[in-house]
Amino acid sequence: MNMVFHNKEKEYILINGAGGVCKAILLALKKLNFKKVFVINRSKERLLKLNKSFDFIETGLTDLTKYKFDVLINATPVGMSGAKNKMPFDLKTLANSRAVMDVVVNPIKTIFCKKAEELKKLTVSGYVMSAEQARLQFYHYTGKKIDFNVTVKLTKKKTLEDF
Repeated sequence: MNMVFHNKEKEYILINGAGGVCKAILLALKKLNFKKVFVINRSKERLLKLNKSFDFIETGLTDLTKYKFDVLINATPVGMSGAKNKMPFDLKTLANSRAVMDVVVNPIKTIFCKKAEELKKLTVSGYVMSAEQARLQFYHYTGKKIDFNVTVKLTKKKTLEDF
């Protein structure tokens, strides 16, 4: 993931979603001392709860076209099998970003990531996050380290087989 983030003091990160995955991402960003983190969500109530737990985030954005975000993170189910043709961010916001991360595992490459690649943005698909979780869980339960690239390959293969 270090390839996505360059300057934690200056980078603007926008997360769409306010559920459990968003909270996990926010915990990681807080631990890494990121300063400019914004969250959008359909539910204002969920945003208010996030604000109470994470004092370093901004949640009052209304017009995303006024901002230039370095990294966009989709922490919603938008793009999954039931909504494959939907995007978590509009094209203008995507065009103004440098990189995107998606938590959706199925399909392997969402329309969000495909559009980002067309626009020459750095992309990290959801299976990469799953691979990192698998690598850490393997270590936690066995005490043995496994190469990240191996878990990426296995996760991608297994995801394609299951879906």
